[in-house]
Amino acid sequence: MSLEKQVLEKLSLFKDNWPMLKNNLRIRERKDKIISEISLELLKEVRKIKEESIENLEQNIERLRRALEERGAELKIARDGLEASKMVLEVCKQYGVKLVVKSKSLTTEEIELNKVLESENIKVIETDLGERIVQLAGQKPSHILGPAFHMTRKEVAEIFTEYYGRPIPPDPQQIVLEVRREFRENYQKAGMAITGANFIIADNGAMVLVTNEGNDRLALAFAPIHVVIAGVEKILSSTRDVLKILKILPRNATGQRLSTYVSFHLPTMTSYPREARLNARKTIYILIDNGRMKARQDEEIKEILYCIRCASCLQVCPPYNMVGGHVFGYIYSGPMGIPWTMITHGLEKTYFSQLCNTCGLCREACPLDINLPYINSIVKERYGKRFGYPALNKILKRYESLITLASRTPKLSNKLLNSNSARKIIEKFIGIDSRRPLPRFLEKNLGEIFTELGSPEKGNVILFTDSLIYYMYPDWAVKAAKILSSLGYRVIIPSLKSCGMPLIQYGFMDDARRIAEYNVECLYNLIKQGYVVVSLEPTAQECLTNYYPKLLETEKARTVAENSYGYFEFLKKIGWRDVRRILKSIEGVHVTYHLPCHSRARDGSIVVKEFLEALGAKVYFKRLGCCGLAGTWGMKKNGHGYDISIEIGRYLVGEYEKLGGEFIVTECSICLQQFQHVSTLPIRHPLQLVQLASIE
Repeated sequence: MSLEKQVLEKLSLFKDNWPMLKNNLRIRERKDKIISEISLELLKEVRKIKEESIENLEQNIERLRRALEERGAELKIARDGLEASKMVLEVCKQYGVKLVVKSKSLTTEEIELNKVLESENIKVIETDLGERIVQLAGQKPSHILGPAFHMTRKEVAEIFTEYYGRPIPPDPQQIVLEVRREFRENYQKAGMAITGANFIIADNGAMVLVTNEGNDRLALAFAPIHVVIAGVEKILSSTRDVLKILKILPRNATGQRLSTYVSFHLPTMTSYPREARLNARKTIYILIDNGRMKARQDEEIKEILYCIRCASCLQVCPPYNMVGGHVFGYIYSGPMGIPWTMITHGLEKTYFSQLCNTCGLCREACPLDINLPYINSIVKERYGKRFGYPALNKILKRYESLITLASRTPKLSNKLLNSNSARKIIEKFIGIDSRRPLPRFLEKNLGEIFTELGSPEKGNVILFTDSLIYYMYPDWAVKAAKILSSLGYRVIIPSLKSCGMPLIQYGFMDDARRIAEYNVECLYNLIKQGYVVVSLEPTAQECLTNYYPKLLETEKARTVAENSYGYFEFLKKIGWRDVRRILKSIEGVHVTYHLPCHSRARDGSIVVKEFLEALGAKVYFKRLGCCGLAGTWGMKKNGHGYDISIEIGRYLVGEYEKLGGEFIVTECSICLQQFQHVSTLPIRHPLQLVQLASIE
């Protein structure tokens, strides 16, 4: 089934229910209460721990080998999943194992171990309840922490009713009691327990599991053989390193200060008495490479190996929360699943990366600051170069040429954009969904009505507007320039290309690099003359500060990033007192504010909210994430374009309309278009709300 059909099927199934989103929102609500307890210093320290553990991986493997051998355990390194599965199968045959109990091992899903064991008539019981549910349903996990997040209690009850052959009510407590009885019997009969590992300690050979069910403890209490299956990147140097990561993992994963069970298992432990005597448990660690060592040498994606599997990126990813991991994933799902799928299963399995809309919320949520949006664009680039870019994306990469061409005949362009028949033709040949309203071109673009304004009493500003403002909302830029001029700045708008985000979004990184080089060269020369860059579009600012330095890796790009500000961030830098002095009060205005994905101030503040409040407005705000449009991504005619975009937007608007504002305010022209389409409330740009005090 094509990706488009999969998306449409899930959207139809989940419509107005959104089980993935609701589960993740519950976790986010718990996180919001305690996440501030984690210091920035600790996050940086944990990132350093992971960097060093990957850098010193070979040495740590040998240290672990010595520690395990001293305790009578074995260490095996598997090149890939097939070799790892054969190793497990050999142990089962050697010791006559016919029943295996498993606990918390996503890596065994990666290598599809169950299929191999079951093909040899070895029964495998998943003891994590979520894993057991999807096992009986014949499905893959849809979430790395909540494998059955996509199911309702009614669906779960139906699965167990069929399995047990008697009615099981859709009552979570009753379901747990039924499963517990079965599990306890299997624990006592199993000849082998297989677990994963959140961490493995090189110093002493301990493996660490973080769970809320504790099934690993009961499984290992009885099983005479324990096989640990984990990726080689799970090795850390010391217990001290593990304890530091444990301060951030549960908080980010489930919103708990500490999970219900945190287990440190040493190979020297014994199993429960059988035949009236304690038995030394045989322990085998099978660590899997499966592409990890190659990824370790790949500078563009290497940092994904720092991932601690907290699932924070899945919690905030808008497309993932609409369709779930069975569509947005292979084995690993969500934003982190894109590079992990490439590493462990091959580039050909990453077509679902087209669902990533490059909103950047995954990086913002990641406690280790892994640059997932950039890495995922690299995966899209590699997929496109090897297997071909989607035809629609290849057309939309020429977005700037299309906009420039249309702007030359604005009356004709607007007439065509309002014609149903013309829109159907545009949908067929360009790929913009005919249901998506598009903004109107003005008679004159910004370059025709503005050159420069003001005197440099306090400084010189380059106003970077990007394409939509330049051609469709030039009055915003003029007002922005007048405000800066009234504050004592000279403002110019030089000839620049658009920021290039659609190219980055679709993985056309070579084209994006050429745009970045052009813009950086122009801006760098002006910065050297004493200018600062002020971006009116949040996405343009994101490109200047995040993507251009990554794409170019030059001192010029870093200089431009250091001297670039978002427009309202720059106003805050000037000072709200000065801003209040030149702008009229908007006291008595009640607004609901939407924070665009790429609107990030250096100090972490929500600057537009502060701007509006400084002028007297009452601002209602709830951090909900991406509006869903994401530029041309949400305009595309396929199911994973317009249709999924509208579902994301519908949910957000439903929440915003409950807050109480007279209208929705956002500083992003793309978000503004989305809300104009899906909301009954009026939509405004912040600059549309304000007037200079000198204007009567």
